[in-house]
Amino acid sequence: MAAVVAAQNDQDTIAACLRSLEQQAAEFSAEIIVVAASSDHTGEVVKRDFPAARLIRAGENTLVPVLWKMGLEATRGEIVALTIAQCVPDDRWLAAICTAFQEDIAGVGGPIEAPASGRAWDWAYYFSRYSAFLPPGQAPGQAPGQAGVVTEIAGDNAAYKREKIEQCQRAIRDGFWETLVHECLRGRGHNLVWNPAMTVRLAEAPPPREAASLRFRHGKQYAATRSSNDPARRLLRALTGPLLLPLLLGRIVSRTRRRRPTWAPKLWRALPGLLFILSAWTAGEIAGYLDFRR
Repeated sequence: MAAVVAAQNDQDTIAACLRSLEQQAAEFSAEIIVVAASSDHTGEVVKRDFPAARLIRAGENTLVPVLWKMGLEATRGEIVALTIAQCVPDDRWLAAICTAFQEDIAGVGGPIEAPASGRAWDWAYYFSRYSAFLPPGQAPGQAPGQAGVVTEIAGDNAAYKREKIEQCQRAIRDGFWETLVHECLRGRGHNLVWNPAMTVRLAEAPPPREAASLRFRHGKQYAATRSSNDPARRLLRALTGPLLLPLLLGRIVSRTRRRRPTWAPKLWRALPGLLFILSAWTAGEIAGYLDFRR
């Protein structure tokens, strides 16, 4: 088994993430790989305090899906778990993953716990990224908190059987973009499952300027994955792009009300930051559709 941690200027959170993984790795003979695209001291923290972890450096502007792909290519583990340095895995994270793979499945994911801080910005970032994976989560046809087959799992808290994802090399060509990989896996008849015992917690959000830049770039790349070679279709998607912001916000509000209604005050307090992040993603998608060079 291998755990691949993608890091982007995470010198303040990488230690908590790796401490949790380090305590579990020995029990499961797991390899820890950190792929860092950082201009801060993330790499130095890894080398100094976690010598057992393998550090791979990438260019400063490398996106997380590309970092995950680099980690996948650097290990031959039969099971590969993915997360980011901003998340701290539960102390039984690897155990929950191993239990799930006793069944013939392609991948497993679980909920992402809310940040422990009360900062509105941390909550804004959390809602913008993880509203679809609020704890305890729910698989279709199952009660809340029950395991079951799902169509999507969060890339920041996921594990995959290598032999299954190797059937999707085309989808991984430009990075491990989980929506593309999941579409391929489902198309080949493989199951993704939800395991509520497999949890990570968001430690803290990146600074607003960095977060907005990342969401813009991810939105632009996401648009590229959805774009056809038809200029008219791309232009139509760009023109209707502004409708995306209220659509995304509506989904977040609906999910929070349905799954964690007691978090409503946190959601409303986080609303200015949430609108800021969603605007960055929306702008990125529109820019991606208008980039006719792709």
